[in-house]
Amino acid sequence: MKVFFMNKKQLEESTITNSTTSVLTFTYDDETIEYIQNILHHILDKYGKNYLYDSVYQVIHESVINCLKANAKRIFFKENCMDIHNQDDYERGIKLFKKEITTGKLRSYCAKGERDGLYVKIIFSYKVNGLKIEIINNLEILKIEEERIRNKFAQGMKSLDLPTFFSSHSDNTEGEGLGIVLSLFVLKENGIDPADFRIGSKNGVTKTRVEIPFNDTYISERKKFSKFDHPLTKHLPDTTDSDNQDG
Repeated sequence: MKVFFMNKKQLEESTITNSTTSVLTFTYDDETIEYIQNILHHILDKYGKNYLYDSVYQVIHESVINCLKANAKRIFFKENCMDIHNQDDYERGIKLFKKEITTGKLRSYCAKGERDGLYVKIIFSYKVNGLKIEIINNLEILKIEEERIRNKFAQGMKSLDLPTFFSSHSDNTEGEGLGIVLSLFVLKENGIDPADFRIGSKNGVTKTRVEIPFNDTYISERKKFSKFDHPLTKHLPDTTDSDNQDG
């Protein structure tokens, strides 16, 4: 499937005139990376917030890679005739998958995932008072991985610095949640409330949402719909409470 990208002039004009820009992709090749970077540059430039670029892009990058790995993982388990929902198959398969991914085969698996319709969608919604970014892939988080992510998230919120966290909480699994923790620290360092970084699964999709206030008038989705938060979602809240899945 050919993904349509606007040229630089079209993208700049679209960012200036619109309040939402989205990207649908099946991989994270150089063209896709540059396109996403250009979108973010244009949005931040529009509101005079270019100093946030490195931090915000880091969060986007980690989130997109997590989604692509989730898609690739399903293909890997399918090709190796293992049931990803079976505990024994999962523990055996995830070790093999980790070795496979480190050989640089992620893009190859993403291409196979495209044939199965596994995508990643990035939605930028922006106004004068803030930016909301949603990264969506059409698979739900596995329960065993959700638990690890919850734990990493909670630990990251408590840790004072990134080196301390990694030295104290590394494990031998695929590394679920480590990119999320890195994102938390990046947000903290820029004075952005990490509580506005949210992840959740529902109705066959997983959505990561990060919100970047540009001024004090911005009201986050978390605050708008706080009635949806409860103890079970304290560290890994459901991000599908208020938004249409397709953005």
